[in-house]
Amino acid sequence: IFITHQMMIKLPGIFKFLEWPVHLCLKSIIYQYNYCWIPDYAQKEQSLSGDLSHKYTLPSNAKFIGPLSRFSITPSIVLKEYFGIVAILSGPEPARSDFEQKIISCFLHKNESLLIIQGKPSLNSQKQLNNISIVSSLSADKTKFYLQNAQLIICRPGYSTIMDLEYVNTKVLFVPTPGQTEQEYLSLYLKKKYSSIEQHKFDNLKKINNLP
Repeated sequence: IFITHQMMIKLPGIFKFLEWPVHLCLKSIIYQYNYCWIPDYAQKEQSLSGDLSHKYTLPSNAKFIGPLSRFSITPSIVLKEYFGIVAILSGPEPARSDFEQKIISCFLHKNESLLIIQGKPSLNSQKQLNNISIVSSLSADKTKFYLQNAQLIICRPGYSTIMDLEYVNTKVLFVPTPGQTEQEYLSLYLKKKYSSIEQHKFDNLKKINNLP
């Protein structure tokens, strides 16, 4: 079974003409499998991935199976602590660390309580910087609770995160990883549902009320 939401690959600028040939190459690979499962809604109006799974004709062995999220089977819990803002970090270095420092610089010494989940499951660390709590990672049930009870979520528009957000009714601000065409596309595609801002403009955020 081949599992993917990218039945086409978004390419930058002058390479966009290669999207169709790359799609054909991907289809030839998928046909070597018994099934291709697409974790998205079959109806384009509901789609979370947009063109990535709906632009071109799908292989005959492809099937939409709906979004996949750890939160769909995560039990609900109640914790004593709440955070006004929760930032979820992910992706390769040094972009991940650069993003973390921008968030800290923007919100340090502000009135809002902020939780940063670093996305480092191999570590087991936590620290406090004034109004900012930083943890290396959290269990799915704790993450779900903090996201559901936050006023704002700041994160990358990675597809796994987007599927998780289907189970969280909270205001979201996407900050795409610079140069990642998939994230840049998804942040624009989902702009009716979620706000987004380019990373180089993130330093201009002053107060939560001024967010897009």
